[in-house]
Amino acid sequence: MGALQRLALDFCSGLARLPGAMGGLDSLRELSLRGCGSLIHLPEVVGDLPSLEDLQLGYCRHLTHLPDTVGNLANLRELDLRYCGGLTSLPDTLGNLKKLQRLGLGNCRSLRALPGTLGGLQELSNLYLGNCRSLTHLPETVGELTSLRQLDLHSCGELTHLPDALGKLQDLLVLDLRGCHSLTELPASVVELAGYMCI
Repeated sequence: MGALQRLALDFCSGLARLPGAMGGLDSLRELSLRGCGSLIHLPEVVGDLPSLEDLQLGYCRHLTHLPDTVGNLANLRELDLRYCGGLTSLPDTLGNLKKLQRLGLGNCRSLRALPGTLGGLQELSNLYLGNCRSLTHLPETVGELTSLRQLDLHSCGELTHLPDALGKLQDLLVLDLRGCHSLTELPASVVELAGYMCI
């Protein structure tokens, strides 16, 4: 199956693990595992998929973490982890995904923090963090996401402040802060940024 480009296993609710042999799928471009409710972790060999561009893990509610090897996915452009309610953290190697354009983390209600290496995602244009109810802050390195156009933080009820570094995001078009009821003020840099964007 070395020629396989797309593997869709969406809503295979009884699937608890993936075979280690999948690391040999050198042509695989899309791996979709949405709604695999019994999946707790991904095998380390997921990092051995050199052609992978799209990794869909939304609604894997028992997924608790990603392997460090996910940082080896040099061609990954989209990573969707929305509604992964058991996910508490992300590996530092996430910052190695230099081609990543879209990162979906909305409704990851147990996610407490983002890695400081986030700033390494130089091509990231869309970051979705809406309804991440345990998220209390963003790393200062978010200001290094120079390609970011959309930042969704709606309903992040524990978010108490925003980093001044957000003001560096000159290409940001949309900043969604609806329902961030613990946020007491906006940094001056963000207020200035709002002069030419939608907030």
